[in-house]
Amino acid sequence: MKAIITGMGWVTPLGRDLAQVHADLGAGKKPDVQDEITPSTGTNLPVFRIPAAFLQDAAAFPRLRRSSVISHFAVAAAIDATAGLSPDQLARTALVFAASDGGVVYTRRFYGDVLERGPGAGSPLLFPETVYNAPASHVAARLGLVGESLTLVGDVEVGLDAIATACELLACGDADHCLVVGAQELDWITCEAYARWRLTSPDSSHGAIFSEGAGALLLSREGAGMAVQSVTPNRDKIDQGAECVSLPRNLPQSPDIVVSSDSGTPLGREERKKLRQIFPEATLLAPKLSLGEAMACSSVQQVILAALSLQNSANSTALACATGFNGRFSAVFLTPNGCRA
Repeated sequence: MKAIITGMGWVTPLGRDLAQVHADLGAGKKPDVQDEITPSTGTNLPVFRIPAAFLQDAAAFPRLRRSSVISHFAVAAAIDATAGLSPDQLARTALVFAASDGGVVYTRRFYGDVLERGPGAGSPLLFPETVYNAPASHVAARLGLVGESLTLVGDVEVGLDAIATACELLACGDADHCLVVGAQELDWITCEAYARWRLTSPDSSHGAIFSEGAGALLLSREGAGMAVQSVTPNRDKIDQGAECVSLPRNLPQSPDIVVSSDSGTPLGREERKKLRQIFPEATLLAPKLSLGEAMACSSVQQVILAALSLQNSANSTALACATGFNGRFSAVFLTPNGCRA
């Protein structure tokens, strides 16, 4: 099923304004690099962080005063994506949240206290934020959503799975709109883990630079905007690793714009190489090389970039792709629907 993108919001290290961030990416601008230091080893890893000034309206929500910063990112992007909805429309809006690490900062603190000082040291203020669904609950509370609320947990391609899930929810007819949100926060423990997994390096000479932020898409069953549909190949009929090559047979037509999930890792570079071979005439974009790797958040932001690129050009089709760390591949196809929003 197709759904219509009728609202978008993103929180990136470059900013939060859709048009300005899109222009900055087109101009090759990158955020300032900061260091994430591992306490046990003193290792410095390069990261892109979100300035607090981008989140003032979201952080003012009382419920977020004790929440992990991932929820601040998610709420800010969700506010922007749903700005055009009335309270009645929000009541008919479902939510699908895509996460990779969740509220890892508070989770590390909670279990660190338990390990160091015993079970009684676990803070009841921190514990709710260790749950993967915590950011989704904060988004729902801030917007007044009372419908279906789901959280999908996965790696870099789970944001595209969330879009497919949202389309299924809309097809069921229980909601008129579905908000898809992907968000990521940074902590030294995950940065260290990804470095040991050889996804990044201390001198940033190869691999990804990890990032934080959020992306939000408001999907509707009807309206004017960008039509989006999942075109992921059937994984039951092809071997792992062949999904990208078999992609064209799932597409209604060849895309004018292809947004790759390449973040500088060997797997990402291989994906981009294959996409260039499969779609040699398409404009190939790789926003993670500028915005960094923000896991589930990044795949939602790839779709936002694809939609903005269609809005601001004469092109008529776009494809956003993501290859997970285990080689699992997902893709969504975009075309204008009605007037350009």
